[in-house]
Amino acid sequence: MTLLEEAGIQLGFKAVNNIYRGRYNGYWFSLENADEPGSSEIIVSMLIDKSVSEEKMKSDLLQIESVYNAEMEDTMLQTYINTAGMPYGTFIETLNAILSVYREYGVKPECALCGQNEPDGFYKLNEKIIPVCPSCAGNINSLKEETKAGSLKSYILGGIGALAGALVGSIVWIVIGAIGFYASIGGVAIAYAAFYGYRTLGGKTTKLSAVIIAVCVLIAVFFAELFGIGLEIVSYARSEGWRPGLTDIIYIIFGFITGENAAQVYLDMLVGLLFAGLGSYRLLKNIFSNRSRERSVLKNCKNQDSCTLQ
Repeated sequence: MTLLEEAGIQLGFKAVNNIYRGRYNGYWFSLENADEPGSSEIIVSMLIDKSVSEEKMKSDLLQIESVYNAEMEDTMLQTYINTAGMPYGTFIETLNAILSVYREYGVKPECALCGQNEPDGFYKLNEKIIPVCPSCAGNINSLKEETKAGSLKSYILGGIGALAGALVGSIVWIVIGAIGFYASIGGVAIAYAAFYGYRTLGGKTTKLSAVIIAVCVLIAVFFAELFGIGLEIVSYARSEGWRPGLTDIIYIIFGFITGENAAQVYLDMLVGLLFAGLGSYRLLKNIFSNRSRERSVLKNCKNQDSCTLQ
């Protein structure tokens, strides 16, 4: 049995995908391994009011033995504990020390919906497991219906942003090719610009968003390669004293992607996609890992010390 499992059982927390959630010493929070299940680092995560003095509190948290990092992720305070060789009793002492710092700075767990009342359980809403107070818990079902409609809108807007961003990023591809370098390395810029565009227009971060971004990157790579070919055609034609029209350029490009040069065209695109994949690997990895950790739901808390998994 790992320390995380022992702590979760002893504290009476409920487990979902190796994440333990519950209430201890007046606080609702979660415990999870920092990396792979069974690793020697445990994260204590709690949704808090961001009005607290973050930097000073982080400094005090880092004074606690075995605490090696503390950071805010949106409104989630995450405190990292190095638990290598640590017995359960020492872990509880460390946990109590962390909660003492929270109290010192007036940190209180808060409802993710109203931001005012103390939560009494965890609920799943909009693909995230969040702490919710009794007053807001009764509105969860209606909020779920509203978020379904909002999700479709966020995907559409995010897709528009991703496509626009990817096309802007394709300018890097085109410029690199125009000055004589290997244009495919511009795939990195396309991937990052697509992700930025998706997030800028409020795209929802899920596995589907990874697919949307990937499709937009594919479209932009195809566009950039064809646009680059078009520039080469115009440059060559003008050197020969000919000014081709748009119809002529399209016709010649079509010949490139269907004729004997097609293999080279598609190879360039493939290399560009590989560069795009390398550039966006970490971004997409975060999307997939965040989704895989939020599969189940803790809800219907019947009192302040016990929740049922449903």
